[in-house]
Amino acid sequence: MITVFSTYRTASTYFCSQLHKENPTYTNLGEHFHERFLSEHKVKLSQLFDNTKNIIKIFPYHLNTSKEQLLPSILELSKRNIFLIRTDFDKQVQSYYIAKYLSKTEQKTWHEEWDKPLNIELDKEFYQRCVNFLQKEYYTLSDLYNKLKNKELIFTNQLEQYKYNRPVIWDRKPGFTNIDIEELFV
Repeated sequence: MITVFSTYRTASTYFCSQLHKENPTYTNLGEHFHERFLSEHKVKLSQLFDNTKNIIKIFPYHLNTSKEQLLPSILELSKRNIFLIRTDFDKQVQSYYIAKYLSKTEQKTWHEEWDKPLNIELDKEFYQRCVNFLQKEYYTLSDLYNKLKNKELIFTNQLEQYKYNRPVIWDRKPGFTNIDIEELFV
């Protein structure tokens, strides 16, 4: 199994698709343990033991919300543990905030594109919750990364990836967090 450990808004969907092209005998299961499948996690975990030629991506949030002890089994099955990290944290937080904002206002989905700029209202309290959430996700990933021997580190900016066409106009600029994510993984 190939496991991609990452966080939201890191091009992980794109990266898993690329891994699948490089490993066509593997099944790309994506966010196999997404929080919307909580009641199915036990079954989904047993499926991984039945067929180990899979690519999955998992975020710390999936591990923390599951009723199952996923991590030991995932690490047991995984032949490759890839950590996909996005170093431009401010842009990642903005992307995450925009995705959540658009979901909340029922305008667009997380992976949708558009040509005409959308107006985004900055709710500073909610924005700070997004910053805190993603920062916590990275601390969890960093702890795991630093414990494992079998690991690979890939930065999103190293990928030759397709970029979304998603122009937005902020009513107020969100500012900067000044967090160096890369230093957590060196």
